[in-house]
Amino acid sequence: MFGRNREKKRFSWRCAVLLVAGSLLLAACGGDDTVMSLSDIDETTTGAELIASLSEGEADCLRAAIGDASYEAMQDLTLSESAMGFDTFPLQCLEPDNAIDLSVAMMSLQAGGLSDDSQACIKDVFADFGVPGEGMSMTDSMRSFITMQLCLTDEEAQAMSGPVPEEDAFPLPSQLRCVSEQTDLENLFIVYQAFADLESSTEPPTPSPEMTKAVAEIMAAQETCGIPTIIQGEGSAP
Repeated sequence: MFGRNREKKRFSWRCAVLLVAGSLLLAACGGDDTVMSLSDIDETTTGAELIASLSEGEADCLRAAIGDASYEAMQDLTLSESAMGFDTFPLQCLEPDNAIDLSVAMMSLQAGGLSDDSQACIKDVFADFGVPGEGMSMTDSMRSFITMQLCLTDEEAQAMSGPVPEEDAFPLPSQLRCVSEQTDLENLFIVYQAFADLESSTEPPTPSPEMTKAVAEIMAAQETCGIPTIIQGEGSAP
């Protein structure tokens, strides 16, 4: 099994994808005050347009969360100029459907466009798991991410991630689908839960029979599917 550093890199890569996508949220590059749908956000969307699309309660919550100065400044910033990231945008201020629409729109923008089927699938994932943010455990976040990856084509996933060193790249959707044909993906979640437990433990845990079985099945699946980066054979027990 890969070591802690490599695992952190993969989670960092996942977070980086979401950060880059979310950094587009607070931008602006001109426009009018026409109320828009959150699902229609594109590279021309202004902060003022984003705010105008929110309810008064959502806008007030946003102002309180980021402060008056940032709230006023965001309205005139371009997408590339915005310093606000997905991890700091208070999605909790939005109604659940709005938070989902906004997140999916940002992901589509980052990918240069997602198909209608991919967007509908991602919305279903967010409806089931919630939009990643504060309060979501590492395991639930990874469950959401892996399930969301299965919504995408390889090309869409690569466009969202951008250039990534091969040793740090997360398996492509087609590879994950191959794994799912060889073993239940629940085994993959069991492995990631072991990593989460390892990070919070002061002593190396003893692998359970369930964990040992999950590792063996995932390693066999990754070999069949030609994936070198889910679990390393050497020192595979956490």
